[in-house]
Amino acid sequence: MLFDTFFKPAFLFLAITISRYLINRERPYERYKIRPVKKHKKGKSFPSRHSASALIIALIMLDINATLGHILIICALIVGLSRILGGLHYISDVAAGFLFSIILYIF
Repeated sequence: MLFDTFFKPAFLFLAITISRYLINRERPYERYKIRPVKKHKKGKSFPSRHSASALIIALIMLDINATLGHILIICALIVGLSRILGGLHYISDVAAGFLFSIILYIF
């Protein structure tokens, strides 16, 4: 259980962080000159670390408590949507973050 609850999220966070530095994709508010809800640093948009982290925690919780896991999956979807609507990430950033989480959860 320690592997699932600690090491999977930690590994995901590290993998996403490294990916963001290697890809260094600009953020929507940089490209389209829109005012984001909260301005962050430049670049490092792909993949979304917030979305990936929220979903991997929700998926792990699904194995521990199904009801809470389902609630957290809905919360993770809301986190992803808020990142897009806030101008901080593209849809593909959030989708890739979710995909990273699903792949790591399965393996």
